[in-house]
Amino acid sequence: MGTDAQSSLAQESDADEASARAPVDLSTLALLSRMLRFARPYVGTIIFCVALTLVFSGGRYARAWLMQPLLDEVLLPAHALTSESVDISWSAFNPETSATVLSGLSTPSTNTEQSLQTTPNTIVANLRFILLAALALALISPVVLFLRLYLLSFVLGRVSVDIKNTLAAKLLRLPLGFHRTKHSGETLNRALNDATTSEDALKLVFGDFLQAGAMVVGGTVTLFFISWQLTLVALLSAPAVIGTVAWFARRIRNSARRRQEQLGEVTQRLVDILAGIKVIKAFGGEMIEENAFKREADRLFRRDMKVVKNRVLSRSLVDLFTGITGIVMLGLGAWLVMRGMWGITPGAVAAFATVLATTYRPLKTLSRGWSKLNEALASAERFFEILDMDAEHADRQDAVAIDDVRESIVFRNLSFQYGGASAGELVLNNINLTVRAGEVIALVGRSGEGKTTLVDLLMRFHEPSHGAVEVDGRDIRDIRRESLMAQMALVSQEPFLFDTTILENIRYAKPNASNEDVMQAAGVARVDEFVDQLPEAYETEVGEFGMRLSGGQRQRITIARALLKNPAVMVFDEATSALDAKTEQTVQDAIDSLRGNRTLFIVAHRLSTIRRADRIVVMERGQIAQLGTHDELVNQPGLYRELVGLQSDDTAS
Repeated sequence: MGTDAQSSLAQESDADEASARAPVDLSTLALLSRMLRFARPYVGTIIFCVALTLVFSGGRYARAWLMQPLLDEVLLPAHALTSESVDISWSAFNPETSATVLSGLSTPSTNTEQSLQTTPNTIVANLRFILLAALALALISPVVLFLRLYLLSFVLGRVSVDIKNTLAAKLLRLPLGFHRTKHSGETLNRALNDATTSEDALKLVFGDFLQAGAMVVGGTVTLFFISWQLTLVALLSAPAVIGTVAWFARRIRNSARRRQEQLGEVTQRLVDILAGIKVIKAFGGEMIEENAFKREADRLFRRDMKVVKNRVLSRSLVDLFTGITGIVMLGLGAWLVMRGMWGITPGAVAAFATVLATTYRPLKTLSRGWSKLNEALASAERFFEILDMDAEHADRQDAVAIDDVRESIVFRNLSFQYGGASAGELVLNNINLTVRAGEVIALVGRSGEGKTTLVDLLMRFHEPSHGAVEVDGRDIRDIRRESLMAQMALVSQEPFLFDTTILENIRYAKPNASNEDVMQAAGVARVDEFVDQLPEAYETEVGEFGMRLSGGQRQRITIARALLKNPAVMVFDEATSALDAKTEQTVQDAIDSLRGNRTLFIVAHRLSTIRRADRIVVMERGQIAQLGTHDELVNQPGLYRELVGLQSDDTAS
């Protein structure tokens, strides 16, 4: 291993150690409690599963306990009588004896002399009862197990669906600022990997923990029933086991969180590769990206091995403690039988050892499960960070609905900065603008001057830092968001299409629209000009992000989608910046057809797009620098004439 790699490993090891010592935001029980809330709607089914688990666990220990009467009441007495040539067979069985068998099994003989006085009839009755009891348990247990596993799978499946639905709903309701500032790979990792891994916590609780917990409790009760003295001695190892599990659980949870964070980096790297594959190939960057991905994947492997190391150390130490305890208890039991102390019989020792071994298996399952639980809760912690984020501002209690924009849209003393009041420089600073209903407004300026931010505030993608946006004299925060958005449509620079047909992409704006309405909107947007040439026409699948169509075709479909909505306000945000002249003319024709009937906001740089606007708003340094028609502004000194001059020079050259 090279020096750089060793240094990287050492630094990462130190970071992991610090993470393991650092306090966590929420306790394990607090996180687990939040996860369990998802199971609350199914509490009745869960209670029934608990009952089934108790029955199943009781059956397993009943079979183990049968070892004691089998030895003390059947095998040892039979061996003694056989040595005296006494006949023991089913023919010697007297049915009347069976009435006393159960009471006799519950109070087994505690000395050899009493065992030797047992009659052949009693031995056969005891054996028959034991076999019938074992057969009944063997028949009932599979039925109980089937019901338990099926119902638990049903509950966990429904909970999984509920978790995914909750996360999807939350992501849809988070403000646009969240999606713009967070890496898509990190969000994807939390939405898929962390949410799925956090479900493992509930699978462990209702699966391993429920079954193993019932087995441990049932085993402990059975051990006390066999010999409370031996049970108390065996419990002396409990503090060591619990302490080991708890100490490693804390380390596992912190290491698992770092692993999930690194998994987000790996996911982001892969998203970047897929999104930028054309650029990567164009610049021959395949090896650069491959090596970068390898570095992230290797770092993920090292962090995963941190989790694995703590997990297997915990499991190994628990196995050591339980193994030593089992040997000590077996030796102690044998010594007590030889000394005739505590009333311990060979059957009691055999039953105690069998039940103890049966109890240790679920105990080890609990210890392993606790480690896995903390891995799952590390993901749950990241999952809940998404759920705890502030969603879009809720409608005010007295918010009203609107059905049109009849008079005006007013930006009054409007200021905005991303990230809140302490985030830095204002993007918009004291904007005052009144737009009459039906007016066509063009927003121009250099990149980064706040043009898109202004229309985003109009559509309530963000909340103003100061001032207000008013529609017909009412602050849009006093208008129901759903009602406001019903009056607005957006055509953006990057035309986004869903992976479905052209027809359904247009209909997305109005799901209940008829085919005739869709065709009419498509005609205005000139979609029919290229759709008629496709073999499946409007039923053509556009592919992921619409990549089976050209950029101009995708943009026409997005315009048709906006037109179908029939909004009062339409926003064209750089909708023509990447279009050819013919397609741009199509967009211009669509805009002209809406003139006077809709309020239009056009964010653009191209002179051909903006010159026919009723008024042009020139943005500079987050403020309105100029306002007027094209003819007015081109004859005034200022930024607009400068921009027009630059475009004129480009055209001339």
